[in-house]
Amino acid sequence: QVKRTPGPFSPLRGCLALSCCVFTTMGCSCSSANAVTHPEQFCRDKLATVPEDLQTQFERALRCNWSLFDWKRDCSSLHEGSMKVVGRLKAYPKVAVASVITGVGESLIRSEVDMLKNLAAQGVRTIRLSDKILEVPCYSSEVKVKAKAFLIEYFDETTAFYYSEGEPGTDGYVQEAMRKLKLVEGDEGDWVINKDTIRVLKENGLERQFMDDLSAYVAMLLAQQKRVVDFQGLLGKDGHFYVSDPLRLESLETKVNRNLLHGVFMTSANPPRENKPRRAAFVEGLGLELGLDVPDEE
Repeated sequence: QVKRTPGPFSPLRGCLALSCCVFTTMGCSCSSANAVTHPEQFCRDKLATVPEDLQTQFERALRCNWSLFDWKRDCSSLHEGSMKVVGRLKAYPKVAVASVITGVGESLIRSEVDMLKNLAAQGVRTIRLSDKILEVPCYSSEVKVKAKAFLIEYFDETTAFYYSEGEPGTDGYVQEAMRKLKLVEGDEGDWVINKDTIRVLKENGLERQFMDDLSAYVAMLLAQQKRVVDFQGLLGKDGHFYVSDPLRLESLETKVNRNLLHGVFMTSANPPRENKPRRAAFVEGLGLELGLDVPDEE
């Protein structure tokens, strides 16, 4: 069964969003009664014995025989983007495997992993991942090659605040795990997502957790004079923002100041700027200071 969820903005470029244009739920071929016990199967752990903690699930998943992996058999759900696919593992439901739709994906997968590691090294919170590059059967059945892949933490509705709009059950209903924010002038995000994120954080008393992550990203902007193209991520139920599926770092042509950060500050003095009410900025919206000295001048 395939459920298509159209949205007001394009789904994800690559699908680490875990909520894309196509969501497929597979029939389970490895229930707890017959779970992965055959020596030639992908994974030999029985579902009833799967540990709860994420780290152990990562470690167990890495020890699976990935040459025998089957996307439809071994994943409970699949999320397809234009370039990548993400499958939630049946045996380890807190872990997902990310790969390319077709081809080998050598440069794409390696650059994705390196980008996330680079951001994390600079203090930016990212999704949790394994930096080991795997080789898996290509998702496209028409291509008989081994594709590059890596493991990430899987966020479902119990661990992340999904964005939704419209009435459930209608054609106009949209639900997205990913939130693409508008922070820097020129960002690809959506002001509606900013506003909804502020609402969710305030309703759940999670303003400080999110602001800590926003401060870390702004600190990187100030230090590097570079922004993340396609700044997006998942809003965890703990209030933290986990950056996912970044495209690349891009040098900023102007100084990082309050005027440039129009999704962080509603106003700036020099040059003068004041956002319209529909352009929600996080400092004023959450009622918290950023905790950084951001210049208010050209």
